[in-house]
Amino acid sequence: MREMPPEYRQSGSPLLTRLHGAVVHHYPEGEDEHAADGALEALAARVGAAGSKPYIIHFGPEHPPFGALGYVDATAELLRQGQDADLKIDAIVLPSGSASTHLGVLAGLALLGADIPVYGICIRRDAKSRGERIALRLEKLHALLDGMVTINRSRVLLDDAYLGPGYGKTTPEMFEAVSAGAALETLLLDPIYSGKCFAGLMGLVRCGAFAADANLVFPHTGGAPALFGYTSLFEHALEQQTRSEIAAKGLRSAKTSRDKQPRGLPPGMASYDSQVRRFLNAEKRTRIQLNINRLCMR
Repeated sequence: MREMPPEYRQSGSPLLTRLHGAVVHHYPEGEDEHAADGALEALAARVGAAGSKPYIIHFGPEHPPFGALGYVDATAELLRQGQDADLKIDAIVLPSGSASTHLGVLAGLALLGADIPVYGICIRRDAKSRGERIALRLEKLHALLDGMVTINRSRVLLDDAYLGPGYGKTTPEMFEAVSAGAALETLLLDPIYSGKCFAGLMGLVRCGAFAADANLVFPHTGGAPALFGYTSLFEHALEQQTRSEIAAKGLRSAKTSRDKQPRGLPPGMASYDSQVRRFLNAEKRTRIQLNINRLCMR
């Protein structure tokens, strides 16, 4: 993230990290997870030698995906909520990064015998790379759950059309999704995970992937503080736009020509179609918004 603007390192999650008194260490090559894990273990050894008890959360897929277990429990709660509300869940759309969220939800559904498709929107790697990573993590999760659940590879649905230049890099679709969520639903999405995932959900709706009356679950995985690390990158998209202006333009007909859009409006915002509008309109739709992070940390 070397090319990110200064506020990226001065606000959002980095600021919260410093406020909580954490000692931050840096590793230069984030994509070299094996080497990064080695650096973590070396650091943990030094911390342990000093008398503390370190806990290591590894990066690499060759380690047991303990983080997925929280999402197994969260999925069970989600299904209970749907049952209590007499709501049939037709599909789940979630971000696929480390794959812990993705695999945990798939495992939870498999354990409970729920045949609900899960669409993973790639936010770090392309679908091919993600597929290879998920295959390895599936084996690890199978062992972690003592063989109680087996997930067929055909159940792993991946879409990398909204990844853009890469992890944490902005896209027009992300700007549109974050702007629409805030303006129309007061739903705060982050630019890295939930924003790109919601852009993927909007894209799937637009291309007719779901029936018009389908009940879709979008697990909100948090991350709103990251918005403040992208302030300057949002300035152009939101220039001279008020909340009411964004909402009004977001509800315009798809016939609006892109070349007539006011300066600063994210591409596609003015052609916000009726299917996505129906999904966002709380008065016309019943849906569940589940903050998995909150449930897992209870």
